[in-house]
Amino acid sequence: MPPARAPRRPFSRIVVAVDSSEASERAVSLAISLARGDTRVELVFCHVIDVPRMMARADHLTDDYGLSLETARREARGLLDRCIAAAEKADVLGRQYVRYGAPASEVTMLAGMLGADLIMIGRRRHDRIHRILNGSVAGDIVRTSGLPVLVAGANGSESPALHGGCVLAELADESELSAPVKSASAVASAYGADLVCLSGAKNSRARSEAVEHAIGELQPALFVVGAMSQQRWRDRFLPNIVERTLQMVSAPVLVVRN
Repeated sequence: MPPARAPRRPFSRIVVAVDSSEASERAVSLAISLARGDTRVELVFCHVIDVPRMMARADHLTDDYGLSLETARREARGLLDRCIAAAEKADVLGRQYVRYGAPASEVTMLAGMLGADLIMIGRRRHDRIHRILNGSVAGDIVRTSGLPVLVAGANGSESPALHGGCVLAELADESELSAPVKSASAVASAYGADLVCLSGAKNSRARSEAVEHAIGELQPALFVVGAMSQQRWRDRFLPNIVERTLQMVSAPVLVVRN
């Protein structure tokens, strides 16, 4: 008898937003590890040249903008070529795109155009004042995308491998049929991981304590949290539950629409 085929992965086309940061390197590594072993999974590496910010910083009386743009293009090509090389080394299918504009909106738009079913991005540690003044690309993608968004682990975190590890999902509405729990179940099944559901708490303090306790006990390889539908989100900032999760949890966090 032929060997049994591995379970189909829950995501078949993953857009990975990349830049030159260590956070992005963690996202690329995680994406490759999720896709490895299934030739049906495609990784789409995307780097966005932030033209609005570049123009704001350029001296319009000189050639600064043109030089900066050409340098950014060259660096983008080198960065994406390295991502493709890493994927090919792991026998993972990949392609690359350079986009121009605001990073969050360009990544979200590309994912929609390509029919992707997951967006991945790295996470940087910023203090609250920095987030208020400058925002966060990861936060903006989570807020504006209708797709699940997987935010890679935080700086210095060493999460257990997903294969044979633990997937921790939060039951925000006490329903085992909620979108986050169904996504968590699919991921756990595909990678042979244990699924543990954490009952929703009545207030933020109780929730923080429950999440911290569960993470300490289980050391999950992935934390899955639900987010409100797009029209109910605040205009600029992440809902408190998602923002606090990204601050508390060092493991990768999968944000799924309720």
